[in-house]
Amino acid sequence: MDVNDIYSEKDIFAERERVFEDEYFRKRDRELIERLRDRTKMDTQGAKAAQGGATAVPTEGAPVRVELSAPERDLLVELVQRAIRELRVEVRHTSTASYRATLRARERLAESVIDKLRTATE
Repeated sequence: MDVNDIYSEKDIFAERERVFEDEYFRKRDRELIERLRDRTKMDTQGAKAAQGGATAVPTEGAPVRVELSAPERDLLVELVQRAIRELRVEVRHTSTASYRATLRARERLAESVIDKLRTATE
């Protein structure tokens, strides 16, 4: 076995690790999206039951108002910051340019959420 074979094997294992990592985060994103859909569906059904009629579901891109206590807001900021840190790791490890761009867009979106949460307290 020569030196080129060793480096070749290292490259293979590094690529394999990236593939597993990408798949893990895609699976995790799908699970989170599914949970959000389920929660939204339950919230919509609960609101209909409470109102006894139809509910107005915000259209995509429409502002949504949420009332949070200070501890809830702080927790949400912490969770979003953690998500940003995870996104940055994922950006560094991904080898696909289009997926990297998607991750960076999500990172910017998460940062804008934090900015809004912080300005809401001022």
